[in-house]
Amino acid sequence: MIKPQPGDMFRIPVPFRDDFFQSKLRPVVVLKDLGNGMFLVAPVTGTNLTGLQSGLWISKNSPEGKSMNLTKDSFIIVDAKYKWPSYALIDYWGRCNLVEELLSKLK
Repeated sequence: MIKPQPGDMFRIPVPFRDDFFQSKLRPVVVLKDLGNGMFLVAPVTGTNLTGLQSGLWISKNSPEGKSMNLTKDSFIIVDAKYKWPSYALIDYWGRCNLVEELLSKLK
C-alpha cells in the first residue's frame, strides 16, 4: 500500500458529530501526516457551510472539483477534522491541491 500524502482523498465512514456510534461514508481530504500511522483528515459534504464553518466551497465543474472527482458541489470542512489511521484510508477517491489553503483555515 502506498503511504497517503497530504491532498489525497479517500472515502471513509465519518462518524456523526452527535452520535459517534453512527457514521456515513464520505470523502475526506488528508491534511497532514501526524506520524505513527495517523493522519489529520477533513470531511467533504454537499452542504455549503460558507460563513458557518471554516473550509472551502468547491464547484464540481471546476478544475479542482474534477481532480477531486466530486459528483456535486462540495464543502471541505476543516473545523470537523479527524485523526485517522493510515490502515483505514483504503478507498482512494481523488486529489485535492488546496491543502495549504485548507491548513491556513485550521483553528
